[in-house]
Amino acid sequence: TSKVTMISLRSLEVAGERLYNLKASGIDIASLTGDQRYGNPDGLIGHQVLRRFWVTVDYPNHELTLQTAEPRFLSGKRYSTVEFDKYKHLILVEVTFDGKTTVPMILDYCASFTTLSPQLAEKLGLPTTEREVQRVARVQLGEAVTEDCAVVVADLTQLRRSAPRAEFEGILGATFLFLSLIHISEPTRP
Repeated sequence: TSKVTMISLRSLEVAGERLYNLKASGIDIASLTGDQRYGNPDGLIGHQVLRRFWVTVDYPNHELTLQTAEPRFLSGKRYSTVEFDKYKHLILVEVTFDGKTTVPMILDYCASFTTLSPQLAEKLGLPTTEREVQRVARVQLGEAVTEDCAVVVADLTQLRRSAPRAEFEGILGATFLFLSLIHISEPTRP
């Protein structure tokens, strides 16, 4: 847990663009981090800033690109496009496990592992033991597929309380995203 203080930022420069009059949350990041080996970041860039950019996360090359114009690679077809729904700042996508079980998941570029609820783990025939790394034979998001995907099981009660109207059975993280080239787009609503 960490105490949160709401603050106003007069300006912030990100990717060469200066943003003005932003609301921010001031928190003690150290209290949110269990692993102190690598230190803590000075801050977290969230939805309020990222929604202004085309965000490209290239896990294999360890690069994050923020652009105000559509990236050129989107004109090619080396990626899979996946629509998502949004609840507040959460990106919700439909994920299929082992070709038969499809559930809504939170897509989180910063999550180290793909995390499953105990209920989903049980459906997939996995032990519901928390924090033990397990493997799922096949995880699919749109056309992007990861074979032998590392997953962990975690109690999602606290996360579900913070997003009471969002339905999800886990978090799709780096163990899937590192091996997949996908383009996530919010669906056009009539």
